[in-house]
Amino acid sequence: MDNLTGARTVIATSAPTNYTFQVSSGDAIDVSSRFRIEFEDVTLSVEDSAFAKAVKLYPNPSDGNDLFISFNGITGQKKINIYNLLGQSIISYETDKTGTYELENLGLINGTYLVEISTESSQTVQKLIVE
Repeated sequence: MDNLTGARTVIATSAPTNYTFQVSSGDAIDVSSRFRIEFEDVTLSVEDSAFAKAVKLYPNPSDGNDLFISFNGITGQKKINIYNLLGQSIISYETDKTGTYELENLGLINGTYLVEISTESSQTVQKLIVE
């Protein structure tokens, strides 16, 4: 906030913001008190997308061999990546199925995995427990 002119400049987080100003000896305000930074209170939240709600993994917990993913009519190419908790990609698949997709003979050992399912425009990550 420029206390002399009353101008507010929004500082973008995605790119540098440049602000230029002129100082005159006749200004009614001292340079050291001319500017102040104002913060806006914002509540951050994560909304459940329709995509995340539509995609279902089962059984979960799993035995580590077979896994079913229900796409509930979601169309288009889908990528499926299974990661361990170290972030290492274990298995990757692609499908254009709109119904239920079966992943067979996975051979996953006991533990927790993250299953990322994405399309060109949407993504969800769901936890898979193997017992």
